[in-house]
Amino acid sequence: MRVIYYYLTANHQIWFFTLYGKDEATDLTAEEKKVLKKAIQAELEASVMSLIKGRIKALQFDACVLRGELPVHLRLELIAMRLPG
Repeated sequence: MRVIYYYLTANHQIWFFTLYGKDEATDLTAEEKKVLKKAIQAELEASVMSLIKGRIKALQFDACVLRGELPVHLRLELIAMRLPG
């Protein structure tokens, strides 16, 4: 059995992509490796963007608190809780 995976050391994650029997192929083709590399790069970029967006939201929240304001999403939740049924 061959297992194709990527070990992401920064997050201590293992991403499993596929597995196949040794009798099916000895290795991935050049095209399969190229597709796999693109998929990994896309996922890493998406992960980084998600982290950046999360950090931006946290900084915006901190800025509101420092100004003594209630962030918009919390104001909307309070309004929703006050609306009748």
